[in-house]
Formats: sequence, structure tokens, C-alpha cells
Amino acid sequence: MNKRTLWHMLFKNKICDDCVRRIILDGSRVQSVSSVSKSLIVHKPTREEIAQRVTKLLRELHLAKEWQTIEGIGKELREQLLNYPASRMVVIEDRIVIKNIKRWSKRCSDEQTKALLQQCLALCGTVPETKNPDGISVLSIDGGGTRGILGLQILSELEKAAGKKITELFDIIVGVSTGSIIATLIGAKGMSVEETKEAYLRHCSDVFKGSSFDRVWSLGGRFASLKDNTTAWTAILKGSLGSDFCMIDSARDSKKPRVAIVSLITNTNQLIPFVFRNYEPPTYDSPYRGSAKYRFWEAIRASSAAPSYFEEFKLDGFMHQDGGILLNNPISIALQEAKQLWPHKNFHCVISIGNGKFMPEVDPKIDERRDVTLSTPYQLGAWFPWLSKHYNTIMESATETELFHHCVASLIPAGSYFRLNPYVSQPEGYALDTIDSKVFEQMKRDAELYVRRNRLEIFATISRRKVQ
Repeated sequence: MNKRTLWHMLFKNKICDDCVRRIILDGSRVQSVSSVSKSLIVHKPTREEIAQRVTKLLRELHLAKEWQTIEGIGKELREQLLNYPASRMVVIEDRIVIKNIKRWSKRCSDEQTKALLQQCLALCGTVPETKNPDGISVLSIDGGGTRGILGLQILSELEKAAGKKITELFDIIVGVSTGSIIATLIGAKGMSVEETKEAYLRHCSDVFKGSSFDRVWSLGGRFASLKDNTTAWTAILKGSLGSDFCMIDSARDSKKPRVAIVSLITNTNQLIPFVFRNYEPPTYDSPYRGSAKYRFWEAIRASSAAPSYFEEFKLDGFMHQDGGILLNNPISIALQEAKQLWPHKNFHCVISIGNGKFMPEVDPKIDERRDVTLSTPYQLGAWFPWLSKHYNTIMESATETELFHHCVASLIPAGSYFRLNPYVSQPEGYALDTIDSKVFEQMKRDAELYVRRNRLEIFATISRRKVQ
């Protein structure tokens, strides 16, 4: 039986709706009528059906008296909110249920039930009180390949100065590309900066063995290199984070910060930022497409899919690439997400961590050897040598981070916003995929020098940040 015959039967009601809920196709042919009748067609519920289902669950919650009943209904509610985020508006409007869930999560002695209730609250956009009563504390972490060791060194100094883990200092952590790895290990896994640094260096060495860039731009090895890097990176992510560790799973503990990871959707008419969250915003007003239903390894894989290093990542029909292509400094998204969650709070402390910059020339000299534009119609033989030679220069320009910094600095009150981005000692910066231990040591020295020179600013940041 072919597809056309089957669909004809379906539309002529030859197969009842109750028996046929999902169609299993094998190539262009259906396996058998009996297999179809025993299968289930995926039914996409309407908004009315979703609202009715949630309303029914809320009624049951109102009547629930025993923890076992609350846990069972909570599981159903969590799945409903996770798969149909719009249904959270029905829950939010029922203030009594929200109040009860908060009360139950405090009173419950069973950790599993308490975690489940916390997840439901996170999926409704409900947030705990900010860690500092004076306002929201935000941490934004740039992309930058293996140069993330620079940002980690700065975070290490912040952690030492505060005498607290980063998770105890910030309400929300947002990362892009390599920053997404750091945000996950610290914000979701609860690692200290030193633990994160060890894992980070280990993973970088495992992925970037040899000069991946040279392999990529030798045309014969281009696709093999991308595939090898991608396969290795995916295996590392699943192995270190767990293949089933969902974004929303990290919202089990209300003391942990909210975490957001930024990628870029590239197979649409316009490049669109996508925000992987361990929460949902409390309203429809978020300017960014996003979700809490994905797993952390998927979020990082999408956010770090840098062109020429890793393959694009397809997820539910969307093609994701490195979020740093468009927003290598995710501070603007971090501020908007924070305001979505705590709309009536001011920003108490906003810290943006960069992964290194080199001192630009005051009067840049013209290099006649680079007298070419990206629109110049070069033949492939002449184009690739030039492009590969100056690839880092192009990428640095495309992923400029300081423009966002200057914009934000003019909008956030003085004393509340701090950009910590160390200068690097090498004139042209560090390669995005370096795994040379000597280079890593130099990065650490660059960061330590930056800390010594900016110690007053850093300590002012921490003294403002410490919880009273």
C-alpha cells in the first residue's frame, strides 16, 4: 500500500481515528495496514485542548491533600508546561495554585517532589528572590574558543575575592559558544571555577588535537575534519553532561541561578538568536525564540557550532550555528532575559566577562597585501589561500564584543556594570583552537596581569556584589 492509498483511506474514514493515531512509513511505502491500525497518529492538540487539560490538572491540584497525589499531578503538569509552553499562562492566572506550589515546595520533605515543584515554578516564569535585596545580579560570558581560559581565570579571581561560589553570587548566567560551556558547568552543574577550568582544558585538548584549521582549509580534508571534530565534541558533551540532562532539570534547586545559552538559527530568512533556558519567561513578550525542553548537550552543541570547526546542528527542523557569529558578547540578551524574570527589580550588579582582546593600533597601517574585499570575484584557487590566511582577522571583526560593551555601559547606571576583558600579550591574539599548554599558561599570566592592574575595580565589583 502506498502513501496516496493510505491517505485516501484516512480521509474517507476507512480507518477509524481511535485506531490510527500515528502513521509509520517505510520509505515510500507503508509497512502494513495492520501495523498502521495498531500504531498511533501524533495528534497536535489545539490551544483550547491544551487549556482544558491544564485547567483539569489545576482543579486536581486544588483538591490534592497527599504528597503522592501532588507528585503525580506535578509530573503531568511539568510535561504539559514543557511541551506546550503557552499553557503556562493558564497556570500563571491561577494565583492560588502558584501560591500553593510555592508553599508545598517549602514544606515538602521529599527531595524528588520538591524538585518537581521547583521545575513547575520555573516553567511558569516564577523566580526566587534575587540573591541581593538591592536588585538583579547578572553574569554574561563571551564566546572565544579555547581562549575561554582567560575568562575562567577572571572568574577564579572573582570567586576568591568573594569567598563564595559563582552560583551563590548571581541570579542569572548567560553564555554563548565557549561561554555556554562555562555557564553550564558552573551554573547548572554547580562546579567551582577551578573544577570547571580542569574540565574545560581536558575537553579542549580532546577536541582540538592537531591543527584543525589547517585540515579544514585543505579542501581534501575539509568535510572529514568537520565530521571528526563534531563527532568527538558530541561524544564529549554527552559523556561529561549526560545524554539525558535536560535544561529544566537544573531548576530543581531554587538556590542555583537561572541559566541561558544562546545559539543562532541560520536556515530562516533572517539570522535568529535562539535561547536555550532552564526556565520559561512569565509572559509572551520575550523577543527571542527559545525553549527549556532540550538537553544541555544539545544546547552547547548548538551554541558552539562554529563554522570551519564543527558541523551545523539540526534540532526540530532548525539549523543552529555558533551564537557568537551574531552575538559573541551576549550581554544584551542577558539583560533582557533578566528583566523578563524580575521586571520590577533594578540591576544591582552586571558583570560581563570577555575572553581576551589585543591592543589595537592607534593609527592602523594599510596592508596592501590585504587589498581585497569579500565581494571581490576571486577564483577559488586564489580565494581560499587568502581567506585561510586571514580567517582569524575576519572572525575577530565579525564577532566584535566591545561594541556591545560600550552600548550597555551608556545605559546601565555607573557602578552597576563592569566589563572584565583582559588584554592579551600576543599582538594578533590567540587562535580560537589552540591547545598548546604553553599558550594556556601565557593566557593565565595575561589574565593575572589584568587582575593586578584592575584589582581596585574587581574588588569594588565584589564588595558591591557580596550578599549582606
